[in-house]
Amino acid sequence: MNTTPRARRALLLGLSASVLLLGSGCASLGDDLFLIKGLSPREKAEALVEAGAAAYKVRLVAKGDTGAIEEVARYFQAALRYDPANREASRYALLVEDYRAARLRAAVKEGNALLKKQKRSEAEDLALVAAARRAVELDGSDDDAKRLLRDTGPVREGLVTAFLERADAAMARATPEASAATREKAYVDAYTAASKALYVEPGQPKAYRMQVSLRSEVSDVLKSRLKGVDALVKKGAFPEARAQLGPAKDLDARLSGAFASDIASAEYDLYYRWAQKLAAAKDYAGAEEKADLALAAKRGSEAQALKKSLADRRSQAELGASFGAGLANVDRYIAARDLPRAQRVLAGLSRQSLDAAKKAQLNERRDALREALAEVYERGVRAYKAESFKEAIAAFEAVVAVDESYEEVASYLEKSRAKQKLLDQF
Repeated sequence: MNTTPRARRALLLGLSASVLLLGSGCASLGDDLFLIKGLSPREKAEALVEAGAAAYKVRLVAKGDTGAIEEVARYFQAALRYDPANREASRYALLVEDYRAARLRAAVKEGNALLKKQKRSEAEDLALVAAARRAVELDGSDDDAKRLLRDTGPVREGLVTAFLERADAAMARATPEASAATREKAYVDAYTAASKALYVEPGQPKAYRMQVSLRSEVSDVLKSRLKGVDALVKKGAFPEARAQLGPAKDLDARLSGAFASDIASAEYDLYYRWAQKLAAAKDYAGAEEKADLALAAKRGSEAQALKKSLADRRSQAELGASFGAGLANVDRYIAARDLPRAQRVLAGLSRQSLDAAKKAQLNERRDALREALAEVYERGVRAYKAESFKEAIAAFEAVVAVDESYEEVASYLEKSRAKQKLLDQF
C-alpha cells in the first residue's frame, strides 16, 4: 500500500472506531477489521491507543459518562492484543480501571451518607437509589455495591408506592368531561409517575402496564409539542423554542426514545438556524456554540460548513490585528472569566514568531489564567455544596476545558451532572 505513515495512521484512526461496534465479540480482532494491508500490529495498537485516549478524555473525564467505561476500555484491550508491549495502552487501561474504582467509591460513599440520614426528602431518597444503582452498574460483583442496593429495598418500596398513588390520582382527572388540556396533562403526569416507579424498581408490573396503556396518548402530546417547536423556530423565537424542546426531550426519554429521530431533527434545525442568526450579527463565539449543539444533535453538512467558517472568523477576531490586540483580548476574557477562550487565544499567540519580551507577556497571562482557574473552581465547589448544580456544571466545565486534571474537577463535574440529571428527570 503506497501511503505515507501519517496517511495510513489517519485512515486507521477512522476505522478503529469500529472496535466499539463489535461489543463483547471483540475478543478476537482480525485484520479484516482494519481493511488496510501492510500495517504492522504495532501501528494498529498505536492507532487504537490514540483513538482510545481521545475517548477517555472526552467521554470519561470531560463528560463523566460512566456508561462508556466498557467501550473505552475495549480500545486498550484491543491494542494490547496487537502489541502486548505497548506501554501507553497499559497505562490507559489502568487509568480506566482507576476511573471505574473512583466512581464506584464515590457512589458507595454518597449512598452510605444518605442511608445514614434519619430524615430524607423524596429527592434525597431518589439520589440514594440512583447512587446504589450507579454502584451496581459500575461493578455488580462489588460487595459494598450489592449491600447498598439491598439496604435501599425499603426506600425503593416506599417510593414505588408513592409514585403509583400519584399515577392513579392523575388518571382520575382524565375523565371524559375534562378539557383536552386537562386530559393531556393528566396523561403526562400519570406516565411520568409510572416512569419514576420503573426507574426505582425496573419491571414493576403495575407501572409497566400503565406506561403501555398511556403510550399512544403521550405520543400524541409529544407530536403536538414538536409542532410547536417547529413553529417557534420558523418565527425566529429561538429561546422559546429551546424552552419547549426541553420538555419534549424529557417526554421522549420516558417513551424510550421512540421519537429520537424527530427530536434530533428539531434540535438540529433549532440550533443551526440560531447559529446562522448569531453569525449574521457577528457573534462568532455564540454562533459556534450553537453550531456545536446542532452537530451534537445530528451530523449535517450545512452545520459542518458553518462551523468551519465560524471557527476561521472567530479565530481571526480573537487573535486581533496585532499581538497587542490579541493580548488585550486575553485580558478581557480572563476578566470575564471566559477561561477556555482566553486559553485558546494564548495558544494562538504562542504559535507566532515571538521574542523574549512577548514570551514574558504570555507567561504573565498564563499565570493570571491559573489564578482565575482557581477562583472559578472554588465557585463551582460552593455552588455544588449549595446544590446549585447547573451553576456548578458551568464552572467545572470551564475548568475542565482549560485543565482536565485540575484538583478534583473531574469528580465534581461528574457528580454535578448526575445530580442535575436526576433533578431534570423528575
